[in-house]
Amino acid sequence: ALRRQSLCKWVAQSMTCISRAGWKCSWTALALWLSVRMALATRPLLVPYSRALLPATFVARRDRFITECRLESSGESVLAHTVNPGRMEAFVIPGARIFLEQTDKTTRKLQYTWELLEFPGLPGRDSQPTILCGTNTGRPNLIVKEVLSARLLEGLDDWTELKSEVKVSPDARNRLDFCLRSEVDGHTRTHWVEVKNCHYVQDGWGYFPDSVSERAARHVHELAELIQKHGDRATVLFVVQRDDVVAGVRPSDFHDPGFAEACRQAGAAGVQFRALKVKCTLEGSEVVGEVPVDLEVYPLAPIRAQWELNRNTTGWIRSQSGTLVANGPFPHHKVKVRKEAKETKEKTAKVKKERKAGTGSPKTRKRSRQLKKEAAEDSGIENKAVENVSESVSEKPTRKPREGQDAEADGSAEDGDAPAERRSRYFSKRLKAE
Repeated sequence: ALRRQSLCKWVAQSMTCISRAGWKCSWTALALWLSVRMALATRPLLVPYSRALLPATFVARRDRFITECRLESSGESVLAHTVNPGRMEAFVIPGARIFLEQTDKTTRKLQYTWELLEFPGLPGRDSQPTILCGTNTGRPNLIVKEVLSARLLEGLDDWTELKSEVKVSPDARNRLDFCLRSEVDGHTRTHWVEVKNCHYVQDGWGYFPDSVSERAARHVHELAELIQKHGDRATVLFVVQRDDVVAGVRPSDFHDPGFAEACRQAGAAGVQFRALKVKCTLEGSEVVGEVPVDLEVYPLAPIRAQWELNRNTTGWIRSQSGTLVANGPFPHHKVKVRKEAKETKEKTAKVKKERKAGTGSPKTRKRSRQLKKEAAEDSGIENKAVENVSESVSEKPTRKPREGQDAEADGSAEDGDAPAERRSRYFSKRLKAE
């Protein structure tokens, strides 16, 4: 599709030149050129590997940049260079099939480079049970350079000078991937392009990065400053090295919220965000076309749940025990958890203090008054019950003395109410005990 777009532009330019020349150009030559361009347009852009890839079996990621694997042809255990500084979430799969490229340099310590990984495709969509995913973060720059040289991307095809790894200023700390310059009305116009590799895909969406990348956020801020201070143009170009991205690309708020916020600020400042979908094959990298980039805020719960499942296939081994590192919570997650725990503790202490002092929010005060009222009502009911028992006992008729027995001996003459008072006290104590 990109080459057909370039072909249409070339035909329009050719027809303009022919009309200016007074139709003196040979129609035979034009037909020949058109046939050549059509042949090129029907073939996708392929960035080949320098040598044939060797199949191997993944054993372990021994370090951040070193992978242990076993060649399928000889069974020899070798170490391969891993050109990927990130955590490589869901890519560290023991026993998985990978592909290596052997270098021609004899002075290099590691003779192999890890290029591809066989990864399960989307169920019900892919005709193949697995897809090939690119693991080399340096390869997207080669792909983008070929795309820019072929002038296949609209908006990135009107340049007269193409340079790579250019400093913004002589004293600048970082280098940007590409610088496109063109002459417009006698003035030099600059277009900066920064390339980012995206390998993590979930539910058809590609997410970058898979770990915290302060360098990537710094690049995005620099592009925004170039637009605001110098009036240049700037583009961030994501390259997805796998074929199962269908919805688009998003900056990952879960893995690096700082980078995601930097992208949204840069987008508001005028930085363009685009993404290329690349199909990885054993022959090379085929540029399929563009996919959209979404800078809006989205729910993080599905990504968090999948991250928990991917922790066993993320990171690298640094200890002698063989346990994985760089697969735990991110620093911003730890800070968030500590902050939430501190807020909960402070809130609990405040509520306890308010309850003790009888102050606080209206809801707390209302509840306190309700509890006091219920306690008073319970106390009133208890006192009333005691009074009722006392009255019933005191109203009970006293026994009359028998004939021949004086009232004093019977004990019911002057102090006839004494037994009733004793019974009243007895029942009062019993009621309170109950």
